[in-house]
Amino acid sequence: MSLYRTVLAIVVTALFCLGPARAQERTIRVGVPGGALVQFVQVLAPAFQAETGIAVTATELNPTAPLPDSGADAALLPRRLAERLQSTSQVPSRVVFSGDVILVGSRAEMARVRGLKDIRKALRWIASARGAYMSSSAALGTRDLELSLWQSIGVNVQTRSTWYLEGHGDEAGVLRQAGSMGAYLLVERMTWASQENRRGLEVLVEGDPVLRTDYVSYLVRETSHDARAWFDWLSSEPARTVIASFSLNGMKVFTPATGSDAEGPPSKT
Repeated sequence: MSLYRTVLAIVVTALFCLGPARAQERTIRVGVPGGALVQFVQVLAPAFQAETGIAVTATELNPTAPLPDSGADAALLPRRLAERLQSTSQVPSRVVFSGDVILVGSRAEMARVRGLKDIRKALRWIASARGAYMSSSAALGTRDLELSLWQSIGVNVQTRSTWYLEGHGDEAGVLRQAGSMGAYLLVERMTWASQENRRGLEVLVEGDPVLRTDYVSYLVRETSHDARAWFDWLSSEPARTVIASFSLNGMKVFTPATGSDAEGPPSKT
């Protein structure tokens, strides 16, 4: 009986000690638009927790809901997408890394744009050749970029029903649709890299500065010290190291912001 009481006392003591420890666990929610950004936050989280003791979970944002109503403590968004969300203008923010959009298409692409560094020239050639082209997904803001590029070269894609195809869904879904049609498509490199089966598509045009995508960190819950710690940490040297080394299927996709890059949009802290 004495042994039983001893064991019981140990168990009760352990549970008593465990309760407060659990109560003191610190966690923040970082909102992202989904896709590979969820995986990216999951890679950043252990490094941040090792330094601060604060756990991080990624949560998918509703693109139509204001950031303050999202339930997230912080957010990571492509700038093009953020510019559509009016609520972001009132939230402290800074650029923390960049990626880029690429033009993909089939190996047998008829417009012969492979290797061009001027995306507008590539789109002109595609329009002239009437090569099958699929509209970009709006999920990360790439659709806005695509439409602005068509407009800048004087092409109204809404009247090009014979070769311009409407894509539907998130970036990964539209990429699969383009692959099944052998169509050209503008897509985030991050999304491209995350796909193991690229359905016969290849990178044709990359490197035009207009295709750069800035990713912006938002401090949604300004009163949260833990959220602010995350917001500040993303601009630190340890975070830059993780960002620079992040890869998907062996392809590095992000470049950490440094100097003037990190100043826009300006932090409102």
